Amino acid sequence: SSNSLTFADSNTTLNVTIARASQTITFGSLGTAASSSISLGGTASSGLPITYTVVSGVATRLVVLAPGETPAFGVAPGKTGTPGDQLRTGNFGVTVYALDAYYNLAANNTDVVHLTSTDGAATMPADAALVGGTKSFTIKNNTQGSITDTASDVSNGSVASGSTTLTVDPVQSFRSVQNGNWGDTATWQFSSDGTNWSPAVTTPSSALTAVVEITNGITVTVANSVSINRTTVDAGGTLAVASGQTLTVVSGSGQDLDVLGALDNAGTIAPVSPAVVYLHNGATYYHNQNAGSIVTATWETNSTCDVTGWTTGTTVSSTTGLKQKFGNFTWNSPSQTATLSFGSSTPVDFEGNFNVISTGSGVLELSISTTVNLTVGGDVNISGGTFNGVTTSGSDNINVAGNINVSGGTFNL
Repeated sequence: SSNSLTFADSNTTLNVTIARASQTITFGSLGTAASSSISLGGTASSGLPITYTVVSGVATRLVVLAPGETPAFGVAPGKTGTPGDQLRTGNFGVTVYALDAYYNLAANNTDVVHLTSTDGAATMPADAALVGGTKSFTIKNNTQGSITDTASDVSNGSVASGSTTLTVDPVQSFRSVQNGNWGDTATWQFSSDGTNWSPAVTTPSSALTAVVEITNGITVTVANSVSINRTTVDAGGTLAVASGQTLTVVSGSGQDLDVLGALDNAGTIAPVSPAVVYLHNGATYYHNQNAGSIVTATWETNSTCDVTGWTTGTTVSSTTGLKQKFGNFTWNSPSQTATLSFGSSTPVDFEGNFNVISTGSGVLELSISTTVNLTVGGDVNISGGTFNGVTTSGSDNINVAGNINVSGGTFNL
């Protein structure tokens, strides 16, 4: 019989002749890695349309996506959109994807990627392996103008490099020069070009179009509530929020609150959507208060949430910010006197290590009477305090990818 074969996938190449509907159909090249359907016309087309799945091939190229760009798998060049302008000295994220010859995600690729920039003064990330064919990196461009950031495959030189070109804008800047309060001009220097600095005559806030940097070795304290954006806490620097005060984080160009050092919260940190608080690998958030709310943030795997100030109460409830995906999570509250339960906050997801250092004279429990699901991507380390699973009824499901190490304290399941 005479039949017609139709594809919705424009990347599919067909090498086949069909004489009867009962014949086996062999395909030469199928482009888009997705489930698709084949419609075969004619009266003898019993059992059709046929559903097939196209599996991506080996990686042949890398693509780099800056803010403003999104993936477009299966279609050249593998991405769409326009990179947004970034501020000089501001951290921003790029995402690298490994694609096959038809621009599908090479989801099994684990090659090591190296990033370079035409900005010779840029702060570039360390080489890292792709996971599932993709990896996010943080870049800081320190030179204004048109800048191209490029990713190359260290593991396989036959994989084509990818790049993204964006504009880095000059920006007014504040940087900390001494320990002090956010609202004290003596804490800051100011620059209109990022190069020439002078003592500040005002203090930074979200009302000013300025980048704020809390530098290595400096602690800046929010002693009076303030609204901020485009703020970076350098490694070795600390941003502290005093008790009773609110640090409001609003959205701006680049990262809104970017933490590579320490964020010490004895008050309230309130991101206003779509603002993002981002804790990088090596950064630590200290929850230095009883109860309150752990900041809602993006946590890299080797960032740490350290609960240091919890004392009383019965439940670390779902309203306290526990129901998010953390990196490392440490409980170290030496003044604790109560028995506290994660309660309805579960499931809890710690991508790094879960550490219990101190519960004071109290106890930390997964739950008193409910079913608990705890996932730990690293190790469980108990070095002090008392940590219990379910104590009266229910069940606890603890999935640990690493080891359970008890060097002190008590661990009861």
